Amino acid sequence: MELYLAGSFLPLEMHGKKYADWRDYVIEGAPKHTFLDPRKNDQSCPAAFTLQDMDNVLKSDGVFHYRSLRGEAIGSAWEHGIACGASRTGRRVIPVIYIDEFPLQFPPLVASAKRTFTNLDSGIAYLNFLESWDKEFEAVYRYLDWEKNKVR
Repeated sequence: MELYLAGSFLPLEMHGKKYADWRDYVIEGAPKHTFLDPRKNDQSCPAAFTLQDMDNVLKSDGVFHYRSLRGEAIGSAWEHGIACGASRTGRRVIPVIYIDEFPLQFPPLVASAKRTFTNLDSGIAYLNFLESWDKEFEAVYRYLDWEKNKVR
């Protein structure tokens, strides 16, 4: 599957390793998927990257939206909204996997996401179980088994 990586541009340190951006951690952690990375967009002005964000979301199989405790509060809601709007109008369904690390998650984004997680590792684990949207329940059940073993 090809997923758009929405979220603030932020470095990440995870499990003792430093990443220039959290997207690098996701790309490394979920190698069976391909990713549309907004860092490759023309960042010289909003008129350029806004259209490229929109085009990439619309051509993706889904959006992986990460809301970190640092960075913009809801800056990536733009890409999340594009996916939801396209899905609602019937153009095509673009599901959102939403990772929100805040204790009080942003309700409209939670309500409009296909799946919501509270940390990046859980979102990546789910990606690794997800083969395609038509087999999504298989991924959910495999994730739940993983979660049960990880948490307990």
